[in-house]
Amino acid sequence: AGLLGISQAAGNQYADLPKIGLVTPGSAAEKAGIQPGDLILSVDGKPVVNQAQVLHQLRPKYEGDVVSVKVKR
Repeated sequence: AGLLGISQAAGNQYADLPKIGLVTPGSAAEKAGIQPGDLILSVDGKPVVNQAQVLHQLRPKYEGDVVSVKVKR
């Protein structure tokens, strides 16, 4: 999640909802309007229900790749 410029809220990555903890200033996430407290619903159209699934979807991505992230505020 570092390439997006987000860190997830502290907790169990397998049990907890994928909630944004911090957004790095100047990052792609900040430019896209993602804010702390947002809940990630999907990554590249694939639903995610926990933090581990978000990491799994982002792991193969490289800097400069386009990623679609759907969030709920």
